[in-house]
Amino acid sequence: MPMLPAFFQEVLSLVKDKKVLVSVLVLLLIPVLYSATFLWAFWDPYNKMDRLPVAVVNLDEGAVQDGKKVNLGAELVEKLRDNQSFNWRFVNLEEAQKGLEENRYYMMVQIPPDFSRDAATAVKEHPDAPKLVYMPNESFNFLAAQIGETAVRKIKEEVSKSIREEYVTLLLDGFDKMADGLKQAGRGAHELHQGTREIEAGVDSLEQHLQHAAEGSKSLKEGSEALTAAYGQIHQGIQETHKGTKQLAEGTAQLQEGTTRLLDGARKSQAGMTQLEQQLGQASQGIDQLEKSSRQLTQGMMLLAKQHPELANDPAFTALYQGSQSLHDGIQELAAAARQLAKGADQLADGQAQLADGIEQFHGHFRNLDAGVRQLLQGEEQLLQGSGKFQESLTRFKDGASELADGSSRLQQGARSLHEGMQQLAEGSGTLSKKLSEASEETSNVKNHPENRTMIADPVQMDIEKIHEVPNYGTGFTPYFLSLGLYVGALILSIILPLRDPATFPRSGSSWFFSKFLLCLLIGLLQAVIADLVLLYGLGVPVQSVPKFFFFTAITSLCFVTLIQFLVTTLDQPGRFLAILILILQLTSSAGTFPLEVIPQALQQIYAWLPMSYSVAGFKAVISSGNDALMWNNVKVLLLFTAGAGLATWMFFVYLYRRQKKRFAKHEAGELAS
Repeated sequence: MPMLPAFFQEVLSLVKDKKVLVSVLVLLLIPVLYSATFLWAFWDPYNKMDRLPVAVVNLDEGAVQDGKKVNLGAELVEKLRDNQSFNWRFVNLEEAQKGLEENRYYMMVQIPPDFSRDAATAVKEHPDAPKLVYMPNESFNFLAAQIGETAVRKIKEEVSKSIREEYVTLLLDGFDKMADGLKQAGRGAHELHQGTREIEAGVDSLEQHLQHAAEGSKSLKEGSEALTAAYGQIHQGIQETHKGTKQLAEGTAQLQEGTTRLLDGARKSQAGMTQLEQQLGQASQGIDQLEKSSRQLTQGMMLLAKQHPELANDPAFTALYQGSQSLHDGIQELAAAARQLAKGADQLADGQAQLADGIEQFHGHFRNLDAGVRQLLQGEEQLLQGSGKFQESLTRFKDGASELADGSSRLQQGARSLHEGMQQLAEGSGTLSKKLSEASEETSNVKNHPENRTMIADPVQMDIEKIHEVPNYGTGFTPYFLSLGLYVGALILSIILPLRDPATFPRSGSSWFFSKFLLCLLIGLLQAVIADLVLLYGLGVPVQSVPKFFFFTAITSLCFVTLIQFLVTTLDQPGRFLAILILILQLTSSAGTFPLEVIPQALQQIYAWLPMSYSVAGFKAVISSGNDALMWNNVKVLLLFTAGAGLATWMFFVYLYRRQKKRFAKHEAGELAS
C-alpha cells in the first residue's frame, strides 16, 4: 500500500525528534489527566459533606404546651449532633455571624426564639408556622450553599414530620374521644327516639285532651256569662250585709260601756266582802276566847263542887253551875255558827272574786268582740271594694273565656300539626340514632397506635427504585469529562503535530492524507486506551461492558481527532480557533451536566449538530444503562461525523497535492539525482 511508507516515515520523524517525542508522550496523557483529574476531584463530593463547617445557632426560648415545657430547638440540636450531613458547629449568634464574614463557615442554620412557641399555635385560631433561618455564604462557595439548602430542607422535613406526629397524636386522641362521644350520642339519640315516640303518644293524648279543653272552654264561656249575672246579686247582698254590720258595731259600743260599769261594781263588792271576811275572822277569834273562858268557868265550878260537896245541895250553887254549863253550850253553838258564817263568808268571797274575774274576762272578750266587729266592718268595706273589682275582673274573665275558647280551637289545630311534626321527629331521631351508631363504628375503626400516627404524619414513603443506578457523582460525570478529555487531547494533538506538512514528499494526495490520518488515529487510540485503563482500574469506574467501553472510547477519540484534523488541516490557525469554539459550545449543550431541557433554547437547537452530544449519550449507555441499541445509534452518528470530516480532509489533501505536484516531483527528481 503506497500510503504505509508515508505513515511509517511520519512515525520515524517523531521518534528521531526527541522534543517532539516527549511532547507526543505527554500528549497521550492529556485525556486521562483531564478526565481522571476532574473525576478524581469530584468523584463523590456528597459523601464528604461532613467536612463542611456549618454554624448552628439555637435561640429557641421554648414554650408550654398542654401544661408541659417543650423546646423543639433543643430537640433539633440533639438530632443534629447525631447527624453526619455536615460538620455542625453549635455556636452563639455573634460567633456564627463573625465566622460567615471570615469565611470559616459555609452557612448558618438559626433556630429563632419563637420556634417552639409558633409550633404550639398549630391548633389555635391564627397559627404561626415555625421557621428555620438558613443563611448560606454563597460568595464563599455557591454550590456548597445549594447543597446545604437541600440538606436543610431535609432537616426541615424531619422537624415538620415530628411536629405532625405530635398533632396527629392529638388528632387521633380526639378521634378516640369523638368515637366515645358518638357512641354516647348514639345511645342518647336512641333514647331520644324512644322519648319522641313517648312524646308522640303524649301529643296524641294532648290533642284529645285539647279537644276536651276546647269543649270545656266553650262551657267555661257560657258559665262565666252566668257567673257574671249571678255575682251581681252577690255584690248587692254584700252591700246590705255591710249596712247591718255598721249597726252591730254601734250596739257593741253601747254594750261595752255597760260591761265597764258592771266590772266597776263587781270590784267594789269584792272589796266589801274582803272587809266582811276580816271582821268575821276577828269575831271568830273572840268567840273562841269566850268559849275557852266558859270552859274554865265550868271546870272551876266542878272543882269547887268536889271540894265542897255541901254545895251540891245549895240551890244557888246548883243554879249557878247549870247556868255556867248552859253558857258554855251556848258559846259552843255560837262558835260553831261563827265558824259556819266565816266559812260562808269565805265561799261568798271566793264567789265574788270569781264573779269579778268572770265579769273582767267577759269585758275583755267583749272588747275583743268590739274590735272584731270593727275589723269585720273594715273587712266588709275591703270586701265591698274587692267585690267591685272582682265584678270588673269577672267581666274581663268572661271576655278572656271567649278568647280562650277561640285559642283552644287554634291550639287544637296546632296540636294536630305538632303531632305530625313529632312523627317526623321520631323518624328523624331513629335515622340519627342509626347514623350515629354507624359513625361511632367508623370512628372506632381509626386506630391510635404509634405506627398509625407515624403513617399519618408521613403518609407517603418514597421507595426509590433506580433504573440504571449511578453509584456516585464521579460515575455520573464520567461521560462528560471523558468526552471532554478526549476532545482536548485531540485539540492539543493539533498543536504539537504538524497536521499538514508531510515528513517526506508524498507520492499522492491519498498517501499524504493517510499518513497524517493514521498517525492521528494511532495517537487518539493510545489516548483512549490509557484513559480507559486509568478510569477502570485507577478510579474504579463501573461499566456495563468493558469491551464496549473500550470500543466506544476508541470511536469517540477517532471522531474528535478526525474532526479537529479536518479543521486545522484545512483552515490552520482559524481552524484551531473554530475547534475551540466548538468545544465551548459542546461544554454547554451536550447535556453532560444539566439536562438539555433546562439550558437556553438557542443552545438546544445546536445540540444535534455537535459530536460530543452523541459521545456523552453513548458513554451513558455503555457505563450506566447498558442500552446497546442507544450505544450503536450514537456510534453510527459519530462514524458519520468521522466519515464526513475524513472525506473532506482527504479531498483537501488531494486538492493540495495537485497544486504542489510539480514541486514534489522536482524535489523527488533532485533526490534521485543525488
